[in-house]
Amino acid sequence: MRFSLENNTLINIYNKRNNSFDDLRFIFATLVLYVHSYALLYGESSTIVDPFTRLANFQLGLGSLAVYGFFVLSGFFMIQSLESNNSLITYAKNRIYRIIPAFWLSLGLASFVLVPIISDQASIFGFKDGSSLNFFIKAGTFHLVGYAWTINSVFPINPVVDGINGSIWTLKHEIALYAILPLIIYLTHQKKKLLLGVFFLFLILSIANTVSGFILFNIPCCRGWVFASNEYQSFIVFTVYFFAGVILFKFRETIIISKRILFLFITLFLFGMFFGNLKIISLFTFPYLIIVFGSKFKMKLFSRTGDYSYGMYIYAFPVQQTIIHFFKNDLNVATLFFASFIVTLFLSILSWHLFEKKILQMKHKRHTLHV
Repeated sequence: MRFSLENNTLINIYNKRNNSFDDLRFIFATLVLYVHSYALLYGESSTIVDPFTRLANFQLGLGSLAVYGFFVLSGFFMIQSLESNNSLITYAKNRIYRIIPAFWLSLGLASFVLVPIISDQASIFGFKDGSSLNFFIKAGTFHLVGYAWTINSVFPINPVVDGINGSIWTLKHEIALYAILPLIIYLTHQKKKLLLGVFFLFLILSIANTVSGFILFNIPCCRGWVFASNEYQSFIVFTVYFFAGVILFKFRETIIISKRILFLFITLFLFGMFFGNLKIISLFTFPYLIIVFGSKFKMKLFSRTGDYSYGMYIYAFPVQQTIIHFFKNDLNVATLFFASFIVTLFLSILSWHLFEKKILQMKHKRHTLHV
């Protein structure tokens, strides 16, 4: 495939219906699965990590970078969703239809199907001590009512003991940003320069946190949802990447796309990898690289028949934990990755065609009835 970039603007190369952003989401979800193959097999504190993280001298993990990519794309498309809907209710309903049903399905399968199959201490309703229901409620409400990451005695010999789905911790941040975006747009009176100023404020706060540990919200742990002190570092970084996607779309008429800028940003990113300050450099370079790549390449390699990226993200962790539970002594990173990828992809395909797609079709039917 020929990749040519003459001096242009983003609005001229971005086509809403012809791009590779679905493929990028799938790749990011697969990268998270790949990184978790190390963490779940050897333990979260192990120094055995993926090659990218080692090359970057542990400044930034490959999994974190993939998650940042999700937030860039989320911001890029959420502003489009907000502007294309005639009401906040429609905007909110669209997000609910896409995120919550499949999320609750994955939690229910893990809590009330997988747990009884694996553990002889559980019934179809989960554990008698209520840990299955506790996990479902707390995770299913995006940790608004407290944290729950484990179900007792499900994976007692796994390196990550009893962990059910560690991937879902980012969803509460995404939900929060879905809610914050309309508020920011309203407060800036839809003026792009004011919005840009807000983005730079978030950027400064993120850099301040990276450099000096500065925290804007001194809210005790677990009391302020994503605004609590224990969530702040992740939340402010996710906010920058999310609003970077928003800004790239809003200023698409003036965002210059050229080989020189692309080469400069790639060079800066590689410089950060090998010489330091990658966390800060990636804030300035990574969103641009993602949006340019996704806009310029017009391909559907992984998403020709459906959008499996969300399923890959929400099902991968319990699948990997289950494989480790049964085959721990026979696994290495490669075998765990390929086995879990195949099983997770299969579940994601089923989830999309039998559940997620039908839910979204219901949404479209409801909209048609109201027209």
